[in-house]
Amino acid sequence: MPRRPSKQILCAFRQPLTYAAVGAVNTAIGVAVIYGLMGLGVAPIPANVGGYVVGLVMSFVLNSRITFQVGTSRRNLVRFLVVAAIAYVGNLLVVIGVLKLTDAAHVAQAMGIPVYLAVGYLANKYWALHQ
Repeated sequence: MPRRPSKQILCAFRQPLTYAAVGAVNTAIGVAVIYGLMGLGVAPIPANVGGYVVGLVMSFVLNSRITFQVGTSRRNLVRFLVVAAIAYVGNLLVVIGVLKLTDAAHVAQAMGIPVYLAVGYLANKYWALHQ
């Protein structure tokens, strides 16, 4: 029996939607760690680093196992971190570019987010966490 079109569409978008959901969970937990650490008296910068480290580790584990269904090897981790750095640079270039055109810092930040997501998703799917 052929699949219904709605199931085909859902299957096609399962990975990117899962990737975005993992990102949302990581963001929520990272922010909770940052504020939790600050609540315990940790200075803002070390608290920020702690939150981002927790978020990156969770992102690697969840995206490896759930989104892309591959192992959590050292090779995959190194590649994942390279992708995260490249995606961040892409995000930063967009933010800087928008800031050169306008004073709208919030708009600049918002425009950088899809670049980070797209670069991260595609590079992880086809290179870092590819089977």
